[in-house]
Amino acid sequence: MRYIVLILIFFSTFASAQSICYSVQLVSKYDTKQNRLELKKTAYPDGCKAMKIGSYLTVRCGCVNNKNEAKGKLLKRLQKEYPQAIVMRTARYRFKKSDDFQTKNSLKKEQTTPLKKVTKTTVVNTSMCYTLQLVTKKNTPKNRAFFEKTTTPNGCLNMKVGRYLTLRCGCYATKAEALKHKYKYVKDYPGLLAVKTARSRFKNKKFNNVKPKQVLKPKPVPVVKPKQKVQKTIKKEELIEVLQPPVYPVQPLNTRSVDNVKKKEIKKHKKKKKHKKKKKKKKFKYIKKKAKRDIHFSPISVLENKRAIGSLEYRYKFGGQVSYDLLFDYEAEKNYAVADFRRVRVYHDGSILNDLFFYEIELSLLDGNRYKDFYIGHSNKLKSLHLKYRIKLGNIKIPFSLDGYSSSKYITFLERALGDDFLVGRRVGGEILFSHKLGNFYTNLFFSAFSNSLDDKLANEDEKDGLSNRTTFAYKFHKHHILSIGGGYLKENYHGLKVKFSQPMESSLLHDEYVHTKIKDVSTVIRKNLELFYMYNKFALQAEFLKVDVEALKDNYTFNSYYLQGSYFIVGKGKRFKTKTSTLSSIKPGPKGDVEVAFRYSQIDLNSKDEHGGREINYTYGLNWYLTKQFKISANYVFAMPKDTDDYDGRLQFFEIRTLFAF
Repeated sequence: MRYIVLILIFFSTFASAQSICYSVQLVSKYDTKQNRLELKKTAYPDGCKAMKIGSYLTVRCGCVNNKNEAKGKLLKRLQKEYPQAIVMRTARYRFKKSDDFQTKNSLKKEQTTPLKKVTKTTVVNTSMCYTLQLVTKKNTPKNRAFFEKTTTPNGCLNMKVGRYLTLRCGCYATKAEALKHKYKYVKDYPGLLAVKTARSRFKNKKFNNVKPKQVLKPKPVPVVKPKQKVQKTIKKEELIEVLQPPVYPVQPLNTRSVDNVKKKEIKKHKKKKKHKKKKKKKKFKYIKKKAKRDIHFSPISVLENKRAIGSLEYRYKFGGQVSYDLLFDYEAEKNYAVADFRRVRVYHDGSILNDLFFYEIELSLLDGNRYKDFYIGHSNKLKSLHLKYRIKLGNIKIPFSLDGYSSSKYITFLERALGDDFLVGRRVGGEILFSHKLGNFYTNLFFSAFSNSLDDKLANEDEKDGLSNRTTFAYKFHKHHILSIGGGYLKENYHGLKVKFSQPMESSLLHDEYVHTKIKDVSTVIRKNLELFYMYNKFALQAEFLKVDVEALKDNYTFNSYYLQGSYFIVGKGKRFKTKTSTLSSIKPGPKGDVEVAFRYSQIDLNSKDEHGGREINYTYGLNWYLTKQFKISANYVFAMPKDTDDYDGRLQFFEIRTLFAF
């Protein structure tokens, strides 16, 4: 069973190899209109095919299985006519589908006539021309004033290109023709350049408001001659009394009121300008380039398809998990070392209609519980209530406790804290999750009803049923600063059966379990918990308290456990937390890997009334090295102190290393 994972990887690599062939690439250019026209008008040998791969247009010939065969036959024959030809890996399906763009294929088959040279015709773009750029400056009020005051040579225009103001002269068909006129401006502008630009810019005169300065000659000052007095004889009868207009007293203006009005108008004008600037701003999406170590044709990438397929938008993923543990222990005056597989699992999940419906199947290849996740689901939105919901039906993980509901691949330590035996695990039932987001505040409500697990049903175990609830509230200050608190309630009906708690000491490889108890004739078991998670950049803090009430025919008993843990990333950005489901998520390390140190204090108490199951306190030191997203090496050093037990009272120390490969 241990080699099934290796067999799956072998078959995936074999399948990917069958879908790839080797071909000779003759031409590779950017996907532009001009390049597309050139390739359409050019003829290529028979057996060659035009393709569009990413942002490139390319012509490739032949599709053979062996690289040496491509180099020996195809490349030598085609390099005579195309010296730049090279051998490339190409997907076979590209030669089956029709051309992305058509090219001329006027040559005959190579068996009858040799290849002929074809002269390539260049297409001249009439909308573009070459110009001489004399000055370039940023578009600021100071620089604009500089351009307006400066005289422009004849045939030159001021232009606004993007965020820059520039002075350009002439519009020529070729670059060589533009450089012929360089001598006119080199003396005054030694840093000029020949630049390609649109012809329309020389017609548009939005910024071309500068005219050559004209030298104004001073106007002659006119000589004013003194007026000569003219004496006129006026008769007495013609005298008319000229009355002056009445002069009214003018009150002085209130300067303060005028200033206040002006200030208000200036404020309104500034607000309008700010509002306009805000509207003009646009958000740009930046696409991160993939790291160099990510291989496109790797076996792992073949097992996953994130792009939607067909009208149903089908997505799928195949994966697995392999973890191997090595333990060195000093237990009750006995030294021993143990090594074994902790988990070997394979899974497959998928979704249709943009995750509207989804499913998952996960199986364990080791002895014990073989059926893990085995369910179907549905997710959507309630727009009227501003809620998102998710429904699962099948063999599911019961929502209760942050540490228990998170995947074992993403927890900080090798094993969960003391009190792990109080958790329920996977059962057959249904779960519904309601999620609400208001700004940076997230609320999640989980409800579930369940019975025995799928393995217990196949083994005809006694039936147990129950209900559970988990509620979390999270606030996201920013991406690496999150606070989440929550609680859970789980009630399970035993119908007179016995309940057994047997707590391992944070390792599955230890021979003995000293803290354990068993109660008969149990009617119900009620579990309650409180949880806390806080993350600030590279630091993370996590804590939980769990209380168990057992109602039996003999008496009622109460047990409890709790833990407090913290971690810090020496190298790396820190942990990742899913606010949508309130669980820990996978870590994406940097190129050199991430390193995390951690410490945990945990305690469990199984003593209540006449039941003496014992107590235990553990101190755990952890070191995690995340080499890649799939590979992780962890080491834990544990001080375990069981007390009040029938088997052993003292201190145990053990050191455990795990290599985890999850994909």
